[in-house]
Amino acid sequence: MCGQNMSLPPRAAAIRGDDYQHVIGWYWCCKMLDDPDIETIGIEDKVGGSFDDIVVRRRQNDNTYIQAKSSNYGDIIVDSRWLFTHAPNGKSPLQHFYGTFASLINEESDFTLELWTNRGFDHKNPLLGKLLDQKSKTIDTYKMLTASERSAVGRERDRWSEHINVSTDELAGFLRMVRWKQTGSEADLRRQAVPLMRLAGLRSDDEAVDIGVAIVRSWVADGQRLLRAADVREEVARRNLLAMDGTLILAVHGIDRDPLPSAPNVQLDFVDLYEGDNSFNRKLLKDASDWNKLVYSRILDAAKTLSSYRVRNVYVVGSMRHPMWFAVGRALPEVKKWVLSADQVDAVWRTNATPEAVAPRVLAHITIGLGTDFALALGLTGDPTAAVDEYVRKSLPEVGYLLTLGPAGEPSRTSVPSDSCAMGWTRAARDMAVEKVRTVGAARVHLFSLAPAGIVLMLGHQWNLMPMTTVYEYADGSYHPTITFPGS
Repeated sequence: MCGQNMSLPPRAAAIRGDDYQHVIGWYWCCKMLDDPDIETIGIEDKVGGSFDDIVVRRRQNDNTYIQAKSSNYGDIIVDSRWLFTHAPNGKSPLQHFYGTFASLINEESDFTLELWTNRGFDHKNPLLGKLLDQKSKTIDTYKMLTASERSAVGRERDRWSEHINVSTDELAGFLRMVRWKQTGSEADLRRQAVPLMRLAGLRSDDEAVDIGVAIVRSWVADGQRLLRAADVREEVARRNLLAMDGTLILAVHGIDRDPLPSAPNVQLDFVDLYEGDNSFNRKLLKDASDWNKLVYSRILDAAKTLSSYRVRNVYVVGSMRHPMWFAVGRALPEVKKWVLSADQVDAVWRTNATPEAVAPRVLAHITIGLGTDFALALGLTGDPTAAVDEYVRKSLPEVGYLLTLGPAGEPSRTSVPSDSCAMGWTRAARDMAVEKVRTVGAARVHLFSLAPAGIVLMLGHQWNLMPMTTVYEYADGSYHPTITFPGS
């Protein structure tokens, strides 16, 4: 109505302010899902002092402490009057900000303080207007320090310095760490969260954003203030926020702990089970019984966890040898509608690639003895027949037949040029193995491989209608049994 005071009741204003903070919290939670450098997100984290609304802790880069300040109408700005106004506790916002800086600088040197606000900054203020760099969102402290005492910049500099009772050099050190960010409205922040939600494999409709903000609100209400990517992923799965066409990430650290491209949904670490101190000599486990007792058991548990999501696309990352690649494929089989992807040299191979009509070439078909077991060797990057034949005759008297399958041409590192070729080859190889098992009545398959890791993953992914299978690792001039899979 004309002449009516445009203000909100205190509680309504507080709720709007909380919602503004929770949207920022949700924005950073989504960012954490696609940024492995972010270790935790703190909401109302006491360590942050006056910048406690959102605290972003990183593994390598600077930590970020955020103070969120919103206004309900456009007539409130960030100016020297607001910065200098003392609150009931006796301190002004600028004094609180400097107090946080002074406290944190004693504990860590790599951090930034950020004021996120939907308020405008006073463009007439010599520091917040003329010297506020719109690219870095920082006050230009060089120009501030070199300004004369009689200039507008010099007078404002001295006012700020006197207000927080520090020298101008100390003021500059403080201001170098502060970012002054005008964010736009809460609606703008919600829109900025949408592409991050898509990158994280989440739904990105309006309802999904509402649910995301509500998740942060519930965490604050329940006192859960320190969040890891796993906490966020668990909650978004429970709230059905995963996009059906999204992709889950399974990280398996087998022989090394490589940096990850994104925070995984599930992460496994077997490095310490191996003998050896680097990725080149980690080939055998210290205790061979751990292959089934720990390794495959944990991979199956990981598959169960992934099954709790609605999504069936899984991107597999990590440094592994062939037995683990096969185990991952076996635990996430094609028959259960899983679609797997993995990096293969300079490409990503996907198990939903259209299979090419590729016929494996028989490199060797040897009758070894009277045993009923069947040995299958993959020879795509080289021909392992001689080494497998020698090992089988010495160590596996139960094996009666050896079949080595290779590419149409000669085995080489480029014999499988694409995922379509790989899917076609593994499907045909599996069918040939099934026929051999049926023909000889084999009770068990012994699998040896000299092939790209993607081939082994895809073969495990399609390994159904097969009896008990043991996968072998080559180390120290001989083969060694690893995981034994039950028949299907």
